[in-house]
Amino acid sequence: MILSQNSRRAIGRTAIAAIVIVIIIAASVGVYFGAVAPGPGTTTTTTPTKTTTTTTSYKDTVVMGTTDAVQTTIDPADAYDYFGLNMINNLGAPLVDFAPGTTNTAPSALQPALATKWTVSSDGLTYTFILRSGLKFDDGTPFNSTVVKFSIERGMAINDPNGAFNGLAVPTIIDHITTPNSTAVVFHLKAPFSAFLSMMTFGIMYPVNPSKVSQVTCNPCNDMTGIVNFTSGNAAASNPNGLGPYTLTSWTRSGTKDVQMVLTANPNYWNYPAYPKTHTIIIKFYPDATSLAAAIRSGDVDFAYRQFTTTDIQSLMTTQGLKVYSSPGAFIQYLVINENKAPFNDINVRQGIAAAINRTDLIDTVFAGTATPLYSQIPLGMAYHTDAFKTAFGAGPNYTLARDILAKSGYNASNKLVVDLWYETTGHYPQSPDQAQVIAKDLEASGVITVNLNGVDWPTMHSNVRAGSMGVFIYGWYPDFIDPYDYTTPFLSSTGAGWLNDGYNSTAMDNLLTQSLSATTATAPSIYGQIQTLQANDVPLIPLYQGGSNCCGAVAKTTVGGIYLDVTLIFRLSTIYETQ
Repeated sequence: MILSQNSRRAIGRTAIAAIVIVIIIAASVGVYFGAVAPGPGTTTTTTPTKTTTTTTSYKDTVVMGTTDAVQTTIDPADAYDYFGLNMINNLGAPLVDFAPGTTNTAPSALQPALATKWTVSSDGLTYTFILRSGLKFDDGTPFNSTVVKFSIERGMAINDPNGAFNGLAVPTIIDHITTPNSTAVVFHLKAPFSAFLSMMTFGIMYPVNPSKVSQVTCNPCNDMTGIVNFTSGNAAASNPNGLGPYTLTSWTRSGTKDVQMVLTANPNYWNYPAYPKTHTIIIKFYPDATSLAAAIRSGDVDFAYRQFTTTDIQSLMTTQGLKVYSSPGAFIQYLVINENKAPFNDINVRQGIAAAINRTDLIDTVFAGTATPLYSQIPLGMAYHTDAFKTAFGAGPNYTLARDILAKSGYNASNKLVVDLWYETTGHYPQSPDQAQVIAKDLEASGVITVNLNGVDWPTMHSNVRAGSMGVFIYGWYPDFIDPYDYTTPFLSSTGAGWLNDGYNSTAMDNLLTQSLSATTATAPSIYGQIQTLQANDVPLIPLYQGGSNCCGAVAKTTVGGIYLDVTLIFRLSTIYETQ
C-alpha cells in the first residue's frame, strides 16, 4: 500500500516514534562501522562465557514465517542471496564470530567458534587459527584443519561468477593455505587485508562436509550444474554444511519456490547443549507480506522475519500479544543500470536518470519516513562514506539537470527516454512494487522520461539477473561483513560484479578497488573517496536508501525470546526460544 501525501502527513513522525528508532541506530552506526582492526602481531584468545542452565521451560518446537526463499542452493561456494546465506549461518559454523546483538564489529570484538584462538603476523600476511579438536559434522564426518583448507580452496576453485567468492575477489586475497597439524590452519595472504578476520565470519568461509561435496578443477565454473544442486526430497544431500547449531531434516519445494523447512538441533555442534535453545524450528514460506502478517496475527507462526509492509509494521506494533523488533540500517537498496543494453550504455542516459531520482518521496511515501536517503554505495555512518551522488546531482530530484544531460543525447519532451524498470513482487525486498511505482512517477515528472513497469517473482528476477536481460532494476544488499570493501568491490569490479551482469567495466575503478584491498587508515579515505566519486560519474548503480523499519525486522509473540537483530543482519535461530 502506498500512502498518499495527506495520509503520510497525518501519520506524522511522532506517531511512529518506535519505528524511527531504526534511523537513530543507523545515524550512529559509526560506533561500529568505523572500528579499527587489531594491530599486526595481535594474538586473540577469548573464552566464551559459560552458559548456565535454568529452570525455565522452553517449547520443543517453534514455527517461523518468512516471505523470503533460497535463491539457488545453501552451498557456500554458490549461495549469494540473503536467505540462502542465512541458512548457512544456522546450519554451519565459522572459525570466529561476533556475539549476538553486537554493537561492535571490529575484528578485536570477535569471539571463538570453531577456532579457540588466532594470531596475526606482524606484516599482516599470515593468519593462524587453532581449531577445536574432536568435532564432527552432523553425519559424524570428522572436522579438522584439512577440512577448512579443502572448503576454502574448493570455493576459490569454483569461483562462481555469480557467487560470493568471485564477488569478493577471495582468490586475489588468499595466496595459499597450510595445515601444520590437524588443529592448526594458516592463511597466507597476497597482501595485507585489514578486513580478513571480519570476512571469516561470512557464510562462504564456513567449512563444508567433504563427504557431501567434491573438489573441482574449473576456475571459474561458469556452469554450476553437477557441482551444487538441490536434491528434491533429500534434505541431507542438499545441505553440505553440518557444523552448526541446527541440521536440515526436511526441505520441501514446489518448483523453484520454498514451501517448508524443518531444522533440528545438532548434538555435534561445538556449543551444544547450551545452544540451540529450541530443538526444532519449522520455517513456513509465505507468498507476500500480507499473508505473512496474517499468519503472525492468527498464531499460525510464533515469529516472523522479513518482509512486512510499513502499514503492517505500524499495526503489529499495537497488536496485543506481539512484539516488533527493528534492526540497524546496514541494508541498502539501489538501482542497477545494465550497460550491456542500449540506451543504458550511454553515460548521459545513466546520469540523467540519477539526476531525476527523488529519494525523499520514495522514503516518505513507501516507508513513512523510516529509512534514510543514501547518496553512496557505502552506507551512511560507515568509515569513508561520502555523499558522492549528492555532490554530483544534488539532493534530488534535479529535473533541470536531468533534462540538460538527457538533451545531449537527443531526449526531450517529444522524444522521451524509455526506461523498462524491473522489480520483484514476492517479498524478498521491502515493498518493491510500491517502490517501483514511486520511482516511475518521479522519473516521469522530469517530462523527458517514460517508465514501463515490469514485476516478476523472485526466482524469475534472479534468472533475469543472471541472464543480463533487464535494463534497469531495483536490487538490495544485506552485508556479507561490515567493511567498506564489502560495499564497493562486489558491485564495481569488472570481474567481481559478474553476479549483477550489468556490463560495468572501468580500468580506473579496478585500479582503485585493488588499492582498497590493502588500504591503510592513512590511504583509505582518499581511495574510497575516489571510488565513490567515480561511481557517481559513471553511474552503473544509483544508491536509493538504507535501513527502514520493515527491511529486516521481526515480529514475535511476547512468549518468544532470544531474538537478536544487529548490524551483521545474521538472523540467529539458535538463540530463539518460546516459553511454555
